[in-house]
Amino acid sequence: MQISKFRRHIGIVLNFGIIFFAVVLTVLITKEYFFSSEPKVIKIGDEIAIRPAEGEGGKRHLLLFLRSGCIYCTKSGDFYRDISTALKGSDDIRVLAVFSSSDKQATEYLSELGLSDLDMINMDYRDLGIEGTPTIALADSSGVVKEIWHGRLSRRREALVKQALGLAAHSWYIEESEVDELRKVGQTVVVVDVQSRDLYEINHFKGAKNIPADEIDVRGVNELSLDDTIVVYGISEKDGEYAQETLLKSGFGKVHILNYKFQNPNGPGYVDN
Repeated sequence: MQISKFRRHIGIVLNFGIIFFAVVLTVLITKEYFFSSEPKVIKIGDEIAIRPAEGEGGKRHLLLFLRSGCIYCTKSGDFYRDISTALKGSDDIRVLAVFSSSDKQATEYLSELGLSDLDMINMDYRDLGIEGTPTIALADSSGVVKEIWHGRLSRRREALVKQALGLAAHSWYIEESEVDELRKVGQTVVVVDVQSRDLYEINHFKGAKNIPADEIDVRGVNELSLDDTIVVYGISEKDGEYAQETLLKSGFGKVHILNYKFQNPNGPGYVDN
């Protein structure tokens, strides 16, 4: 009889334990799925608390979110110096260098970038939703974000930033129709495909000459004329920019990048051999 009562008590204790465990597990799962939030990521429409400088309350703000030692920030230094110089004394836009509140080397790094004349502020990157640097944000006079650009920008995206700021932007990119227009006015235009030979053999732009990107530095000066207008394109935006930069460094004065967007593996504007 005593053994039976003991077993009954043990059973009751175990049942309570199971119920308690189930309740705790349910609470934890509920908290995980219904109360946890994703990390904030800055987006257009967010508002950033920016204290305007004296007498500059109506200006928009161009915020350069940087980090000391950030390699892509350093590589973007020329572009930042370019736009900060162009906007110096602007009646419309104030340029601010922004660093994380925990960045102790911010002042020294800004000097290394040649941007020591910029106003600098510190903010909590986690609260703002800044996931990586560099990040550029254009905010109105109330601090509402209107445009955002992430990472090191290609020349094309740099031009888009300048256009958004109302600055003159050299457009290295041209359309197919512009190639035809240049030819109509008597310019000799050579279209260069910098894809690999295999991809070129599959499909390529009509009349394009194939010089793979890894051969452009040698074959470019030997096979192309400095007097001609050169139009390059590749399988990616970076390939075109690399080819253009290489040819410019080799002394070519008129080098453009064909502007197109891939809609299939071979891209529009391509024709079969």
